[in-house]
Amino acid sequence: MKIINAVLMSAFLVTAVASGANALRITNSTDHILKVTAEKWQRRINPGDSAVFTPTNPPVLLHLEILHFYIPCEADTNDEVKVEGNQCYVNGEATGDSQVRM
Repeated sequence: MKIINAVLMSAFLVTAVASGANALRITNSTDHILKVTAEKWQRRINPGDSAVFTPTNPPVLLHLEILHFYIPCEADTNDEVKVEGNQCYVNGEATGDSQVRM
């Protein structure tokens, strides 16, 4: 029984570590709540917080909404996405043009 538990725990740890390796991190560096939609995943990120998303079919188009702005932003696995003001940065490079949302 102990062997089975050890094998199951090892398989769980390998799965957890491997899945985190193909994830992208989205950081909200604004003063407002950021709404993120990607594939079927949707999340609201508080100011100063971040969230991790694992795309099923990378690269993924992120739909970012903040106040009256909509920002489309494409990112791949292991990318760092940061939202400042009404601009999206992927690995430090500005991407995506914000559009006024009505």
